[in-house]
Amino acid sequence: GDERGGHSDSLTTMTEFADLVAAITARPGDDTPRLIAADWLDDRGEHAYASFIRHQIQLHHADPWDGFAIRARHQRKDELTLGLPYRKYLPELPHFLHWHPEKAFRRGFGSGVIVRQLSGLIETGQQLFDLAPIDELWLGPATLDEWRHIARSPWLMNVRKVHLMMTTGLIEPIRCLAESPYSLNIDEIWFDTLATPAAGTVIEALAESKLAPQLEGLHLR
Repeated sequence: GDERGGHSDSLTTMTEFADLVAAITARPGDDTPRLIAADWLDDRGEHAYASFIRHQIQLHHADPWDGFAIRARHQRKDELTLGLPYRKYLPELPHFLHWHPEKAFRRGFGSGVIVRQLSGLIETGQQLFDLAPIDELWLGPATLDEWRHIARSPWLMNVRKVHLMMTTGLIEPIRCLAESPYSLNIDEIWFDTLATPAAGTVIEALAESKLAPQLEGLHLR
């Protein structure tokens, strides 16, 4: 009886935590569900992860020159920015998706995902964004049809930061994202490997697109 009771308690706990994560994914911009989850974890003895969530929320709102932000990013990087001890709390992803090794977390929960196959992302669709408050994607090369499919996908509304991990074919994703009715929340674009003779043309196309006015950050490597 004790064994069955313990198993039941474990399932109940998992269900309760899943409900908390669902509330967070439904309101990704709101800190309140995240802080409620931290309190819930504290009540169950998960003090380290609860503290991590609270500190990451504090870090998110801190100015880059704030003393806490500087210490977190340089002296306590593994603990407060990479979140290495807490990756066990991240949900399992399909084989073609990976949590980013350094930017998996934002405000205490899963945020950054590397997409190895855009076809897999298309098949997964909204299911991926129901797992966690994911809002940052690293995207590799894809066909024009795949970019068009992504542009027609309502789940794109969840995405705030897009990393383009290719050296060629950059015009197509820019044009598709710019024409999408679901790209309204994209506020940062990263060209992670902008080493092409057509770089000027790519930046010009972005500057003239509908995306340009809403961007808060444009990053070139």
